[in-house]
Amino acid sequence: GGLVQPDSVAGHVEFQPAGERQMALHLPGLHDGVADLHLGGQAGAVGGGVQAQHRVGQDPHAVEFDEHTRYLTLGPQMQVFEDVRGDATIEQVSSAALSGSFRTNGKAVLNAGYSRSVFWLRVDLLYRPREASAARNWLLELAYPPLDNLELYLPDGAGGYRLAAQTGDALPFSSRQIKQNNYLFELGLNPGEPLRLYLRAQSQGSMQMPLGLWAPEAFIEAQPARIYVLGIIYGVLLVMLIYNLFIFLSVRDTSYLYYILYIASFGLYQVSVNGAGIQYFWPNDPWWANASTPFLIGSAALFGCQFARSFLHTGEHSPWVDRLLLLLMAVGLLTMVLALTTSYATALRLATYLALAFTVVIFTAGILAWLRGMRVARYFIIAWSAFLVGGVINTLMVLGYLPYNFFTMYSSQFGSALEVGLLSLALADRINAMREQQAKTLLDDTLPVRPIGSGILDVDVVIVSQRFDVTALDFPTIPQQSGRQMMTRPVFRLNLPAELPTIGNLVRRRICESHHCPHPGRAFQANIEPDDHPAKNIDDDV
Repeated sequence: GGLVQPDSVAGHVEFQPAGERQMALHLPGLHDGVADLHLGGQAGAVGGGVQAQHRVGQDPHAVEFDEHTRYLTLGPQMQVFEDVRGDATIEQVSSAALSGSFRTNGKAVLNAGYSRSVFWLRVDLLYRPREASAARNWLLELAYPPLDNLELYLPDGAGGYRLAAQTGDALPFSSRQIKQNNYLFELGLNPGEPLRLYLRAQSQGSMQMPLGLWAPEAFIEAQPARIYVLGIIYGVLLVMLIYNLFIFLSVRDTSYLYYILYIASFGLYQVSVNGAGIQYFWPNDPWWANASTPFLIGSAALFGCQFARSFLHTGEHSPWVDRLLLLLMAVGLLTMVLALTTSYATALRLATYLALAFTVVIFTAGILAWLRGMRVARYFIIAWSAFLVGGVINTLMVLGYLPYNFFTMYSSQFGSALEVGLLSLALADRINAMREQQAKTLLDDTLPVRPIGSGILDVDVVIVSQRFDVTALDFPTIPQQSGRQMMTRPVFRLNLPAELPTIGNLVRRRICESHHCPHPGRAFQANIEPDDHPAKNIDDDV
C-alpha cells in the first residue's frame, strides 16, 4: 500500500490498500499531458479504478468542481503573496520569477489584520462537469465590504493578464460589477479548461478576505435568508430605538436618552460595516464610507459609557470604574474627531482598541453593580454576555477555528440585537423596581401627621431609607369650621428625588384624608422640589 514514485519514470504508480486491490498507472503523453490506466487488482481488467488526485502538468492547488457544486470556500486552496512595498505589477506577480513567492493560505479566511502591504491572491479553478456541457458562468465573491481597493485580473488570451474589474469602498458604489454589498465578479468557465486568476487587495483597515465561488442560482436562492436575517437585526434596533424614545419622552429619564444615542450609533456602525451604508445611504461618498466606521465606533463608545454611568450609578458605588468610563468617553470623542480630520487608518486603529477596552470596562461595571446588590445589573450583564459571545464566535471564524457559515458570519450582529433587547428589558425592570419600592413604602409605613403650632402641619415621609420633609404652610386655624372652609388651599413643599414625582400626590391624599377633606381633588397645590433640582409647580387632581 501507499504511494510509489520511481525516479526513472515521469509518471507514478498508485496503490489503493482497501477492499479490492486496485492499481492506477499514470503515464504522460495523452490528453492534457496525462494517460490514466486503471487496473482492477482482482480481475486484471481495464477500468473500474479511482481517479487520481494529482495530475502531471496541473497545479496541485487547483480547485476542481462540477455542475452540481453550489458554493465553494476557496480560502484553503488559494495562494497568497504579500507585496510589502506595494509596487508590484501584474506582469511581475504572474511571472515565473515570483511564482515561488506565493504561499498556500490553508484557512477558510485570509486574516492579515491591520497591514499596509498589498496582498495578491492567486486561484486556480478547473470546471470538470460529470456530463458533457457548454461553458457556464460562476460568481466569485469576496465577502468583506470594508476593503478599500480590489482589482481582478483574468487571462487576456495572449499569455498575459488584463484588468477585468476594479472596485472597493474607496470607489463609488457604481464601480461594482454586480450591485451587491459584497464584491461579486462574474466568471465564464469552459469544461476541462483550467483558469488562473489574480486578485489584488489593499486597505487601510483590517485585511480579511473570505473568498468563495457561487453557482448563480445558488447565490440567488441564498439571498432571501441573508436579507431576512439582516432585516430582523436592523428591525430590532429600529424598534428598540423608537420604543425607548417614547419612554424617554414620557418619563424624562436621561438614561433612556443616552441609550437611544447608543443604539443609533451602534446600528449605523452595523449598516456601515455590512456594506449597506454605501449601497443605500452614501453610494457616491467613498470618503464617508471609510470615515463612518471609526466615527460611529467612537460615538457608540461615548454614549454607551455615559449610559452605563447613568444606569448603574457607578459614581456612587464604583468611583474608579466611573473614572475609567469618563476616560473612555474622552477617547471616544477623540476618535470621532480623528475620523473627520486625519487618516482613516489612524482613527480606525484607535477605534479598535477603544472598542476592546469599552467592552471589558462596561462588563466589569455591570458585575460590580450586581455584586453590590443592584437588581437591574443582572439584565445588564446578560445583555453584554450575549454581545460578547457573538463577537467571540465571529472572531474564531475569522481566525479559522470555526467554519465559515451563515451563523458564524453574522453571530456578532445576532449578539448585538439580543444585547439591545435585553438592555431595554433592564430599563423597564428599573421602572418596575421603583414602582414596587413606592408601593411597599406607602402600604407598610404610616405617615405621622402632627400640628406644630399656629395651624402649621409638618409631615415626615420615609422612602427607601431616605427622609424627606413635607410642610403645609398657611394652614387656617379657625376652630369648628367646615372641612371646605378649613381646607381651602393649603400649600405643601415636598422634597423628593426626581424619579419619584408622583409620591407627592399620595402624600397629599393621606394628609387630606386625616383632616376629613371633602374635596381632595381641589384641595392642594404643591411645590415639589427634587433634591438638587429647581422647583416644579404641579397642580393636578389626585
